[in-house]
This record gives sequence, structure tokens and C-alpha cells, in this order.
Amino acid sequence: MKCIQLSLLALGSVVAAPAQAQDVPARIAVTSFAGQGVDEETKSFMMELFAAELTRQGGFQVVTQESLRKVIELEQGRQAFSAESEDWSASVRDMLKTKQLATGTIELVDGEYRVSLQLMESSRLEVSSRISFGAPRDRDALEAATRKGVGELLRRPPASSSGRGQKRG
Repeated sequence: MKCIQLSLLALGSVVAAPAQAQDVPARIAVTSFAGQGVDEETKSFMMELFAAELTRQGGFQVVTQESLRKVIELEQGRQAFSAESEDWSASVRDMLKTKQLATGTIELVDGEYRVSLQLMESSRLEVSSRISFGAPRDRDALEAATRKGVGELLRRPPASSSGRGQKRG
């Protein structure tokens, strides 16, 4: 059981620590990027960059699909070894609680990347903040534009507070 709990803690270590030790960072789930005209490697790069910047610039604890996959694998291992389930289940539930969902798209249009990033309230699936930008078809330029875009996204006031939120369903 200790081994599994340590594995869960190690899995959580991909998440940044809060700016202040007494603060508990908000958890945010980051989904895979969607888009057309872009290979899976670029979509994966963008998801990982978005997650890293949400951690670095926003102080979020990030839960990605890869993290979820690892949790499922650990859960299957726990079941195979009949580990105590209550402590384990509570640890998994705590790790997966997220208040926000971060999504993005990337497309290649006329030789330029078009990127859209958004934050959603996971309880209502309401867009709280969104930004779109372009970048030349160059990995370094795309990375720089994305870092800047995430900063702007995080500085924007929540759309729902001004009535601009868009329901998704």
C-alpha cells in the first residue's frame, strides 16, 4: 500500500508547488488539443506546453490525460494486489478534483498556426476566459506566442462575471 501511495505522490510531483507553502493550488484538468492540419506531435507539444505554463504562470496543479492514465494503471495494480481500497480511493478522488478545465485547439491555416485557449468552470462547463492568437509555422515562435497567450488568458477577468460566459453542453 505504501508503494502505491508513494507512486501516487510521485505522480502528483509533476504538479507545481504553490507560490506560498500554506496556499493550496487550484487543480485544473488539461485536455488534449484538437485541430486540423496539425500532426499529433504538435498537438501533444501544445497540450504539454499549456499545462506547464498554467503551472508556471498560474500556480495550478495540473491533471492531464496522461496523469489520469497512470492513475488508472495504478488502480488496476492496486486491485491486483488487493490493497486497502478506502485510503486509495480517497487519495485518487482528492487528486482528481478540479474546478477548472483547460482546453485548446491548434490549426494550420495558410501556413500559420491559429491557436485558441480557453478556461472553463468544470461544474457548469461555462467558458470563463478565452484567447486566440496566431504564430508563424515555427516551433520556437509557437512556443513564445503560447507562453504570452497563457499569461494574457490568466490575467483576463472571468467572462462569467461580466455576463460574457458561453454555455457549452
